[in-house]
Amino acid sequence: MVEPIRFGFLNEPLSVSWRYGTIRPVPNFEEIASCFEQSAGVYKGWVYPPIKAVDGQGAAAKKAWVPTPFSLPSSHILTLNADVNPAHSDFFIALFGFLHGRRLQREGWQHFYKAPLSRKLCDFVTDKKSTEWALNQALAFCEMHSSNTEVLKLAFSALHWHTFAQLYEHEFERFDAQYKALDACYKLTLLTQTGCRAATHAERALRLCEHFGIEPPDWVSPPGNQTNSSTSELALRRNALAHEALYGGQPLGFAHPAGSGAMVSGLKSLVARILLSTLGIKNSYTQSSSTTQSMSAFECP
Repeated sequence: MVEPIRFGFLNEPLSVSWRYGTIRPVPNFEEIASCFEQSAGVYKGWVYPPIKAVDGQGAAAKKAWVPTPFSLPSSHILTLNADVNPAHSDFFIALFGFLHGRRLQREGWQHFYKAPLSRKLCDFVTDKKSTEWALNQALAFCEMHSSNTEVLKLAFSALHWHTFAQLYEHEFERFDAQYKALDACYKLTLLTQTGCRAATHAERALRLCEHFGIEPPDWVSPPGNQTNSSTSELALRRNALAHEALYGGQPLGFAHPAGSGAMVSGLKSLVARILLSTLGIKNSYTQSSSTTQSMSAFECP
């Protein structure tokens, strides 16, 4: 029997059950949550890294400080059912966190950048019923592809990097990381879906939108009426960054592309919809526009 897995940090006493197992708050949840939210480093819904001296040797060295990796307390416990594969446990901890806009991980694992204390990493709102439905859909996906370790690894990779990408400070870092998550979703779709053909970088985002019935933003389509064009605004920005170290037509940090923030925010939302769709989690949210700035309901279909 697999030992229950403690993880965190989620400052809501949520409990869910699905075919893989159950998630419950730790016994002393209220005490832990109360103490933690009053601790140093918590500001406007984020937990920021503590700082430490660069070198502990000498008084002068202690004047230089850098952020350091940190762990968060456990808030919940995952108890697996008897007949499930424990190898999926970290994936489901991460997915449960994402469904509530957080980045959750096992007790003792470290964060390298800021960590969300409130719903920061998604643009939808779930309830108990829709959370359990989504977890069961993802479990069905894992069971269907249980013999293909590459598929399961890619699914975790896309989910992990989609949430991690949102922790970066610089816009070009967030764009680059979200595009990598998009590429992981594309490869995952090729491996698991019928009817999705191989595509160039310029075509991938639009091809994924068409395959999953997601409303495509303008920047994934050919410009204007150039339906035969082999490029898009998204692909042009990605190629300049990946191959020429340019962002906004200038060396990194020296310019911002016009409307850059809107595309980065929209790319984050688009990747969320594509990622959930690849896992079989399809509802009105996943088919909605990724360019809206408002929170959406996340309901069972």
